[in-house]
Amino acid sequence: MVIESFDRQFLANIADKLYLMEEVPKHELVSKEFDVPKEAPKKEKKKYIPPMNHPWRKDSFANYAAKQKHRCGAHV
Repeated sequence: MVIESFDRQFLANIADKLYLMEEVPKHELVSKEFDVPKEAPKKEKKKYIPPMNHPWRKDSFANYAAKQKHRCGAHV
């Protein structure tokens, strides 16, 4: 038997015991028991490429230019 009190509470009488009834939401977006919380996608770090006037780039470009035999003496 379901009983509605004056303060709009619902009670259920089962085997001479009273139980307070609560309204269950019809739909939940995320289940606390089964759905795993979504992790934010990891951002890939951008590879740092130093500018051409950086000391490391000057040395590597000088080595590269020395290996280019067809460029030696060319005014390009």
